Amino acid sequence: MNAAPRLSAADIDRDFRILDGNGNGSAVADMGADEFSRLRLTVSVNQSTFTVGQTLTATVGATNPGLPDAADWYVGVLGSDSSILFFTSTGIVFGSLSDLTSFRPIATGMLLGAPFSVTVPTFYAYQWSGSEPRGDYVFFLFVVQAGALADGVVTGDEILGLRTAPFSFK
Repeated sequence: MNAAPRLSAADIDRDFRILDGNGNGSAVADMGADEFSRLRLTVSVNQSTFTVGQTLTATVGATNPGLPDAADWYVGVLGSDSSILFFTSTGIVFGSLSDLTSFRPIATGMLLGAPFSVTVPTFYAYQWSGSEPRGDYVFFLFVVQAGALADGVVTGDEILGLRTAPFSFK
């Protein structure tokens, strides 16, 4: 199947034709005009509940079997009041879930290239001092097509991946 006559290198969406689209470790061409591919993201925190003095450690990862597009990457923490703390290339910035124009990426226009797989085991570490608002939080990794949030609106086909890890500070 991978050596079919006149098999193009890319499908109708410009995804690479022969890739491991389902994550089973075997790269094969899908039947049909549209190759099944997806950006696989992982996010985890070291525990689900924190108290004063404990340290939150967040791990993020991404695997790309074949998406060739450029992407904007957003990483942060969502609070129960819809406020967001974004990690950017220059530091921490605050935004709001109710205003997508406030979203600030950690990387913009990053070429995905394929294939790749990366995990950052201690992407973020934070020791709880007790001055933080108590409640529920969500650590997230959100990837969209480059420029998708420029107008403050994002559509489903512009979202390349979203992974979250909930936790609480008591």
